[in-house]
Amino acid sequence: MNISDLYIKMAIIDIFQSENSVFNLNDLSIILKESNYNRLKNKVNYYVKTQKLIKLRAGIYAKNSKYNKLELACKIYRPSYISLHTVLGIEGINFQFHDAIYICSKLNKELVINGQKYVFKKIKDSILYDPRAIINKDGYSIASKERAVIDTLYFNKDFYFDHLDDLDWDKCNSLLELYQNKSLEKRFKKLEESYQNAE
Repeated sequence: MNISDLYIKMAIIDIFQSENSVFNLNDLSIILKESNYNRLKNKVNYYVKTQKLIKLRAGIYAKNSKYNKLELACKIYRPSYISLHTVLGIEGINFQFHDAIYICSKLNKELVINGQKYVFKKIKDSILYDPRAIINKDGYSIASKERAVIDTLYFNKDFYFDHLDDLDWDKCNSLLELYQNKSLEKRFKKLEESYQNAE
């Protein structure tokens, strides 16, 4: 094995030992310790050609076909975080299944990658960049159920929630100031009152 082959083998080991399953070029630049863009592109193209990496879309790659789709969702456009229908479904707040993954981001866009639909909803920068009630795990960011409820009301004033028994209403109220939206506050208060009256 020559020096070049050894380097390639060691680089692939570094990639596969990473906790992440999806990488952008910046991630790979750090892992491969390669700051030269052209050399980095050449190396990554070689790894794709030799099936050491899978190219998911321009500038985004996966270790294998079992990559984490939530991780991919947050790598496509940055900054971004998983929220809305996706979190409501995960948390059991809404029972209707949505096969698309919903992400709060800097733009409105819909993409399909390997049969999976990704729906990006544009949200104000002041909200997007605020880390309150955002959980960072496994290479992606995801809203808490409280933030996902507020995000959903922000985008859809007539939204119906199936199950709010486990919602922390105080946490929701503390998040409202982040949105600076009086009509949203009224919608949330109405939701809270209707829920409490139903108990």
